[in-house]
Amino acid sequence: SLTPRGVAATLVARASVRLMLSTPEPGFDHPGSVLYFAVDDIRAAAALLVARGVAFRDQPHKIATLADREIWLAQFQDSEGNTLALMSEPLLTTSITTSLTT
Repeated sequence: SLTPRGVAATLVARASVRLMLSTPEPGFDHPGSVLYFAVDDIRAAAALLVARGVAFRDQPHKIATLADREIWLAQFQDSEGNTLALMSEPLLTTSITTSLTT
């Protein structure tokens, strides 16, 4: 499951589009939907956006480890206050290689 324990959610995946319907997480009730942008290298993408003046709510962080990959997120807000996020899904072999060489 890609959702935190105790959060009621439904995840629908079709082709390259995923839709997660869930109740708000504690402390994160907001009037809108979160848009996630899939990126290959979440740290590089976050650094590029920070260099362009984007303030992140959190640093890129791992939220789940699946059988074949990890799920990483980093949240930020647009100029209207909408929550957006970067998402990366590195394969475990890629992630392990990267951590051993850095």
